[in-house]
Amino acid sequence: MANLEHNFSSCNDLANSLANEIGKKLQQAIAQNGKASIALSGGSTPKKMLNELSKQKNIAWGKVDVTLVDERFVDENSNRSNARMIKENLLINEATEASFFPLFLGANSLNEQAIGQMSHQQKYIKKPFDVVVLGMGLDGHTASFFPNVKNLHQALNSTKLVMAIKASDGEERITLTFPYLISAKNIYLHIEGKEKQQVLEKALKDGAIEDMPIRAFLLQNKAPINIYKC
Repeated sequence: MANLEHNFSSCNDLANSLANEIGKKLQQAIAQNGKASIALSGGSTPKKMLNELSKQKNIAWGKVDVTLVDERFVDENSNRSNARMIKENLLINEATEASFFPLFLGANSLNEQAIGQMSHQQKYIKKPFDVVVLGMGLDGHTASFFPNVKNLHQALNSTKLVMAIKASDGEERITLTFPYLISAKNIYLHIEGKEKQQVLEKALKDGAIEDMPIRAFLLQNKAPINIYKC
């Protein structure tokens, strides 16, 4: 299934356009089902877009469930916390009434009990997700699907909703699994900068998913990926 590319000369224009597009999808979901759900990626790339999205007054934010595509195993006080980034950049302005479902729940270790608690909480979120927003690293990873790491195959094929996984540098992470992400009604890949565009061009060519896990999304035929880049 063909991916849809949206190119912007300005990253501010991208942020505004993507925020408006996501806002429309959330409004449509609420109109059709009474609720909407969105799973977001962390990092610095989406901050401007999330801030613009938070200002939209036409969304009934009290009917929106917000969660994360993945998270580091860190407390929200950490500047590496994706939950912290979401709270500081999206759950402000008009979006303060949205329901937020973090992945990290304060466990002391990333064991089966902790994963079970995370999975249980995620079950309360409307699925399939109405919107999923992915990012991409220079190594071709997305979510916490890192090249050639242990459990990558499981994360891409598991029937579980949430999994523990280690990044290439050994950092412990929590991620939603591929089957739940790819089942979303609308999937967006948000990338910025020439380096990432070069990585994207490489990933769009045939090759091993293990080497560039973003290919699991880009080269599948279940759902089109909307690629927003500047």
